[in-house]
Amino acid sequence: MVFAEVLKEEVFKNAVNLSRIERRLVNGPIKELLEELLKELRRELRNFNELTEFQQQRVLAQNEFMSETLNQEPFTKASDSLKESLTDLAELQALQAANEINLAVRIPLISVASPPTFFATLVDQTLIEGLPLFNQSTKDGSPSWFSRLDEDLQRRVGQEVRKGLALGETQNQIRDRVLGKRDKQGNYRGGILETTKRNAEAITRTAVHSVTNEARKKVYEDNQDVIEGVQSLATLDGRTTLLCRSHDGLRWSLPDYKPQGHNKSYLQPPRHFRCRSVLVPVIVGIEEIDKKAEEMGLELEEVVRASNTGPRRGLARRSTTSNMEDWFREQSEESQNEMIGKGRADLWREGKADLYQMVNQSGRELSLQELKRRINENSLDKTPR
Repeated sequence: MVFAEVLKEEVFKNAVNLSRIERRLVNGPIKELLEELLKELRRELRNFNELTEFQQQRVLAQNEFMSETLNQEPFTKASDSLKESLTDLAELQALQAANEINLAVRIPLISVASPPTFFATLVDQTLIEGLPLFNQSTKDGSPSWFSRLDEDLQRRVGQEVRKGLALGETQNQIRDRVLGKRDKQGNYRGGILETTKRNAEAITRTAVHSVTNEARKKVYEDNQDVIEGVQSLATLDGRTTLLCRSHDGLRWSLPDYKPQGHNKSYLQPPRHFRCRSVLVPVIVGIEEIDKKAEEMGLELEEVVRASNTGPRRGLARRSTTSNMEDWFREQSEESQNEMIGKGRADLWREGKADLYQMVNQSGRELSLQELKRRINENSLDKTPR
């Protein structure tokens, strides 16, 4: 089996494992956060209801409601727990990236040189859409994702309480606005925490992939005598965004991340919230591998050398289809319309534009009008072959 086939096999196995890690963190620190917030909300609402109407209006006017509670313990506890878990994940993913390459060549060709302290710093510096995960402030003073969760929850609680008071609602009605109503299992449904729960889970799941890609990127960049580039692979299902579909199979060189055979700028996954695209290392030729092995006093197995000689192979996916275009072609017309919109799907079926051409060089999805205009002007990006 060639290097590329072993690598993609291991990368997809790792992607399955990351899904398990996502679930563990969501059912651990995030679930505990929401339980703590529910307790705090119930307590604060009881305290607020004990105030006179004048005192209530004064507290709300001064924007003090909840400001001393939700800004502290629950979010701090959850973020500390997540940071510790993500630091461990970063170190493990770096080791995993090295092990995948060693497994492909069947010798201990590379190792992880970064000390454990590096991975804690990596987590602190990891950004999602330009913002840090935790407490580190940006140059423009923008809050971290967990700070935004906290601030947004406080704002929405205050808004709902004000609405309830303005409408003359009872204490129980105001409580239902904030907490939601209990279902038969005793769980609150429909309250403000529903949104906080969704956002916290999305941030956590995206953080897992952000930290993973940063750790793997470090390994790839530290071993450029073995790794010459990276290739993007999209998850083949109906939830994959047009952005990731358009980047499926594309390569970029190391260390400059210049496009190889196309003109799309490098956008490291996760490219958006809940992004599941992965980067696979592109290994140098058998001659370079053989040379490094010899320098290290190692010897490639003959079966490895034999299976990797001849024309260079790309990183094929374990599937009957070779790329996203092929997979998309196999889907029903209804599914195609649902995934990218009927207008774009019609243009694709007519052969006027492919998935690659529906997103520009910087990663922005073209509108249907822009696509049609570029088609008329014959100015669509040339599709890499």
